[in-house]
Amino acid sequence: MTRMLDSCRNSLESLSLEHFACNTNPRQLDLHLPNLTQLILYACDMKIFKDLVKETNLPKLAQFSISFINLTAVNRISKFMENHNVRHGGVRSVDLCCSPIRDDVADEEEPALTLVSCFSGVNKFKLTFKTSFLSDYAHKFVALTEMMASLGGWDLTCGEIDVEMVPHFFASEYKGPRDLDFGSALVIAVLAGMANWRGLAKTSLKFIGHQINTTNNNNK
Repeated sequence: MTRMLDSCRNSLESLSLEHFACNTNPRQLDLHLPNLTQLILYACDMKIFKDLVKETNLPKLAQFSISFINLTAVNRISKFMENHNVRHGGVRSVDLCCSPIRDDVADEEEPALTLVSCFSGVNKFKLTFKTSFLSDYAHKFVALTEMMASLGGWDLTCGEIDVEMVPHFFASEYKGPRDLDFGSALVIAVLAGMANWRGLAKTSLKFIGHQINTTNNNNK
């Protein structure tokens, strides 16, 4: 792959990379593409993409998208920021797909602040995430609100939030109670976090829910 990229390094403008394998010691990529404007990453393991988005190596990069494709794992902004410690002031658009809230929820406020700092020039942001029913969700939604508020450090002209409330990842095994207020509380948590976002001229909010047949645990 390195030889292929070297052959077109001066002409390549858009690149999509997918990494599905899990490796305890993956070889890290180091891209030098002077005319690349769009980079799309799909990853199970962020280590392969450690500090990949460098302004010195990708000086014209304007659109950056990253998706964690293993949604049964813990894939949060913090996991990305653990492997990204460089700044790129030229990026104008960030598209992030992750699963920020789980039963083992962690504090995402500081990683979100770091994300804003690393890509300080962003004016267009899209966040896509999926969540299933969480027990004892009240304090987890407080953390979600704080994370969303931290993302308000950008002067955005466009913000897009897509939230999908999916059946439990292990629905066939889940026997816990169904709290009908969960969806409403999730919407309120997201909106509360966005209350002080600045400069938005265009905003899109999408919340998608699924009904579960509690008798046989099949989706309706």
